[in-house]
Amino acid sequence: MVRVSVVMPNYNGSKYLKEAISSILEQSFADFELIIVDDCSSDDSLSVIDSFSDSRIKVFRNEKNLGVSGTLNHGLSHATGEYIARMDSDDISSKLRFEKQVKILDSGYDVVGSDIIFIDSSGKSLGSRKYSDDIGSVIRIKSPLAHPSVMFKKSLITSLGVYSYEFNSAEDYDLWLRFYNYGAKFSIIHEPLLKYRIHDNQVKSLMTKKSLRTTLLVKKHAKKQYRMRFGVRGEVRMILERMLLLIPTSLILWLFNLLERRRK
Repeated sequence: MVRVSVVMPNYNGSKYLKEAISSILEQSFADFELIIVDDCSSDDSLSVIDSFSDSRIKVFRNEKNLGVSGTLNHGLSHATGEYIARMDSDDISSKLRFEKQVKILDSGYDVVGSDIIFIDSSGKSLGSRKYSDDIGSVIRIKSPLAHPSVMFKKSLITSLGVYSYEFNSAEDYDLWLRFYNYGAKFSIIHEPLLKYRIHDNQVKSLMTKKSLRTTLLVKKHAKKQYRMRFGVRGEVRMILERMLLLIPTSLILWLFNLLERRRK
C-alpha cells in the first residue's frame, strides 16, 4: 500500500503526456503509485507511456471508450493509496505538490486543491488563478477547485461513491458537492502547484452547451438529493446559465474566454 494513488486519464494526449508523467515522477514526495488509464487512444500515447521504466507506473486500457468519468473510475478501482491525487495528461505538477498536499491532509483536512498557472501549448504562462477559501459560497455558484490540482482522502469515495456517469463533463463538481454535503473539510494551498494547459484540442476548457446542461443537472440533483439551497447569487447564476443555452455555442465560448481573461 502507498500513501498516494495518482489517477491520470488519457485520451490522445501523446503530445503533452511525457511532460505530465515526468512532473509526477519528479515529485519530492515519492511514496505514490501513478495509475494511467488510456481511454482507447488512437495516437502513440501507449508508446510514450512505455518509454518510462519507473515501477510506480501502472497502466490500464479501457476495452471501449468510457469518457472521463468511466476512465477515472477505472483508475480508482485499482488505487491502493490512502489519498487520491488527480492529474491530467496535459498538465504539469510542481515538484513540491504532493509533499505540500499530503501535509495538509495529514493535518485533518479531507480535500485539498491549489491555485494554478495557465499555460499554452508551448508551456508559456498565460496568467494564473487564485481559488477562494470560502468553499461554502463558491460551491453554490460553480466548482470551487481545479480538478487536476486536487488530492483527497480515498475514504470519501469509499463512503460516498465514485464519479457519476450521469454527470460526465461536470463529474468533479458533482463529487465536490457530495463531499461538501457530507461535511468534508476543504483546504486551498495558495501557491500555484499545477500548470493547467490551455490548447485547441482541450475538451475540459470549453464551456459548451453540453457542460452547461450537465452543470445545471448537477445543481438540480443537489437541490433534490441534499436539500441544498444555493442562495440568491446561486439562483441568479442558474438563470444566466439557462439563458446561455439559448445563444450560439460560438458566442458562449467567446463570453467564457472573455471572463477567463479578466480573472487571470
